[in-house]
Amino acid sequence: MKNQVSTDLFAQFIKEGGELHKNRSINRKTTFHNLIEDLGGEWVENEYKFEQRDRILVREEIKKAEATYKAELVQKTREEETLLLAWSKITYGDGGMEFAELRNYEGIDDRIILHLNKLAKEQNQTTAKSIIDAWTKEVEEMESDNALIDGRLFSKILHKIDKTLNGYFIKGMKSLIDLPFTQSGEMEIVLTADPKIELFNDFIWDNRKDLERTIFHRAAGYGKPKGFKTIMDVLCKTMNWDFEFIKAEGGKVQAQKDLIAYYKKTKIPGVPRTSLPQKQWLFDHLMFQRKNRRLKPQEMAYFKCMADRAIIRQRPHILNTVFHSLKESRIDRGIQIREAARSE
Repeated sequence: MKNQVSTDLFAQFIKEGGELHKNRSINRKTTFHNLIEDLGGEWVENEYKFEQRDRILVREEIKKAEATYKAELVQKTREEETLLLAWSKITYGDGGMEFAELRNYEGIDDRIILHLNKLAKEQNQTTAKSIIDAWTKEVEEMESDNALIDGRLFSKILHKIDKTLNGYFIKGMKSLIDLPFTQSGEMEIVLTADPKIELFNDFIWDNRKDLERTIFHRAAGYGKPKGFKTIMDVLCKTMNWDFEFIKAEGGKVQAQKDLIAYYKKTKIPGVPRTSLPQKQWLFDHLMFQRKNRRLKPQEMAYFKCMADRAIIRQRPHILNTVFHSLKESRIDRGIQIREAARSE
């Protein structure tokens, strides 16, 4: 016959067990010490024992050392003329981009110097030149394999970028790599809501295994919707362009209703009656209007909610090897026939 355990006794057992577990969880150090002693271990005082204040001092010294190292590296870089020879300064005049030798580091802070030093390394220059080569040649011209990646896949990705962004190009551009030769040196693009971007993301997703061999391998590790954004981010960093990401604001549904109501009130023609077609119509309408005029407050309120965006800017310095590769590619594409004839 089994012994009957009273409810009170069982409840007390659960309570004591819970307290024991709680004490062990809170007093981990004491529990660990007791366990070692129960197993026959012996504790010896550490003569190099650190107090909390000692740890703080150590962290401070590490920070000082890191700061000193960066300062020494920057100073050493300043003294080397090789970095000056690798870069040129970009200015914009009436004729577009002007190219000037970088003679000193006046106006360039230490962070930028370290950045220029990193990009000027031979491997990075080779990567940038390989990108330009794959970008400006027809896909069929590319070798099946090169030092970067499967050449044809890489070239196809870059051509698809141009096809996707064609509607966003500003004056003086037939390809994204023409950006440095434009008057403003910057352009704004959307990263979502555009059907062409969705097609691009489909292509990236279908080729994600092969993409892992490229400099765009990060795009293969994310979900499909982030493919285009990730590739543009990596591409801009490699080409030394700014990529300023602007997250879409909330309240899109209400902003859409307000804008549609405004358009109906002002009798703008062609507005669809139902919500779903209105989204695509608004996208096409606003993307067209913003090229020709400044958006009105009601339009801008919806535009900010409509999609994630990015501003791509040419930085004020460009690698000489990259500049000459870009210039040659423009001549080959017939963009600068006059300049080519003048230089001969």
